[in-house]
Amino acid sequence: MKNKIIDFFKGFGIGISNLIPGFSGGTAAVILCVYDRFVGMFDGIVTKPKETLKDCWALLVGLIIGVVVGIVGIVKLIAIFPVQTAFFISGLVIASYPSVIKSIRNGVKMRLVDIISFILAAIIIAVLPFLNQNIDNETFNIFIPFLLLFLGALCAAAMVVPGLSGALILMVFGYFIFVMNHINHLISCVTTFNFEGFGLSLLIVGSFFIGVVIGLVLISKFLKAALVKWPKTVYMAIFGILIASPFAIFWLIYHTDDYLPKISTSGVLSYIIASLMFFVGIFLVYFLPIIVTKKHTKDLEQEKIDE
Repeated sequence: MKNKIIDFFKGFGIGISNLIPGFSGGTAAVILCVYDRFVGMFDGIVTKPKETLKDCWALLVGLIIGVVVGIVGIVKLIAIFPVQTAFFISGLVIASYPSVIKSIRNGVKMRLVDIISFILAAIIIAVLPFLNQNIDNETFNIFIPFLLLFLGALCAAAMVVPGLSGALILMVFGYFIFVMNHINHLISCVTTFNFEGFGLSLLIVGSFFIGVVIGLVLISKFLKAALVKWPKTVYMAIFGILIASPFAIFWLIYHTDDYLPKISTSGVLSYIIASLMFFVGIFLVYFLPIIVTKKHTKDLEQEKIDE
């Protein structure tokens, strides 16, 4: 039972991290030493559901609850502290650069296709914010459910890659706040028994989560295979996304009408706190895994000595 409680809290941490742009579930799973189980869980639910659920049910329950708590928290956090949140997210993203660079340096020699994948990914992420202006809860057309299916699949694939966040993918496409607000609205409808607008939010959120399921079952498998067959090309594309992401994050937050009043009244103290949050983000992604890994190695060495 003790192990299941530990699994629950690990799943909870992974769930929350999936909602933080720049801090992926994969990164959290590495920090918490459950990456192989986390990735294998999604494949196992399809191929051998009974055995997988018996082994990973606590991790899965914690993951789901963490996602729900993270949704409520991140929407409120960005709304109340947009400047500090933008700096914090950028710190998270920038701190993931060294691990991706390390992956790029490993293996075969750099090829032209690898450089092209980096440039294309960076250009796409840099240009997307300009194409997605003023998306709000009232923006809806027949193409949005299909778009959210696609984005959900991309976000799911990003969950299994340390350093790349599903929330970051949503943010650079301009649909992070849109999807989070509709999820938040669904939770509010259920808790307050006020079901105005419930159907629209259910359609939007349902489309996104169907895409997530498709991504976990199909695209994440393809991505894992691609990382084995073309590791440098994939990691160069990921690096391109990460390089351009801080620009996209700042542009989106500073050009969202809901946040402009808060940003315009931000003084020197707000930017001092924002700078501190930037370094907190770097600590969480870069230094914390090093500390945890050293402790884990030390514990294993101590266990061998005790034996």
